[in-house]
Amino acid sequence: MMHISTYKEVFFVFLKMGFTAFGGPAAHVGMMEQELIEKRSWVSKQEFLDMVAVTNIIPGPNSTELVILLSLRRGVS
Repeated sequence: MMHISTYKEVFFVFLKMGFTAFGGPAAHVGMMEQELIEKRSWVSKQEFLDMVAVTNIIPGPNSTELVILLSLRRGVS
């Protein structure tokens, strides 16, 4: 179960990206990679690539699906 501080962290990280991201899903994925792997170390590079692969095979915008997976991953860890 996620703690309130984790909810806030997830909310504000993705809020910031939502306000500053331009360029479509590919740009969003790049921003998530930089912010969540390099800066915050939420997931490893391999975990991130696995999540991107999964979101590419299901219908819908992969950046939105990736946000859901990364939020869930952050909350569980």
